Parts: sequence; structure tokens; C-alpha cells
Amino acid sequence: PVEWSFCRFTVAEKSAFVVEDAGRNPRVQSNPLVTQDGLRCYAGMPLITSRGHAVGSLCVAGVEAREFSERDLATLQRYTAEAMRRIETRRVELRP
Repeated sequence: PVEWSFCRFTVAEKSAFVVEDAGRNPRVQSNPLVTQDGLRCYAGMPLITSRGHAVGSLCVAGVEAREFSERDLATLQRYTAEAMRRIETRRVELRP
């Protein structure tokens, strides 16, 4: 369910959401993805259209707590920018 999604924070806030140890993060530690499925780390960047709408997120997640370096987050941001470029290009191509 969307209520469990870590991405909802990324989309709602239109900013990166990073959780290095979900078991210690008060925003998500009781989330079933953490308590039942064992999710421990998450880093997400919002997919924001040229009109400023957050339409989703590009994220990485794992079952072990970990630190995300500035380099890791910069790489994720580059992938997010490329994904958004492709989405926007596709949107333009589909217009009649």
C-alpha cells in the first residue's frame, strides 16, 4: 500500500529522502516494510516535471543499514535527471 511507501516522503516533500538505518529512524521504524520485510536503507530522489509536479521517485533500497556518500547521492541524482529527461521527451513525442 502507498502508506507503506518510503517514496511518498520523497514525492510529498519534493526532496531527497535518505534513511541509512530504518530500524532507528522514527519516521519509518514501525513501517511493515521494516518490521516484516526487513528493509533497512533507502535513498530516493523526486522525479519532478518541468512544470514542478513530483510524479514519483527514483530510489535504491536494501536490507542492510548503510551510509550513502555524497558521491552515491550525486550518482542517484544524475540517474534521476536522466530518467526525468527521458520521461519529458517521451511526453512531448506522444503529443498529437
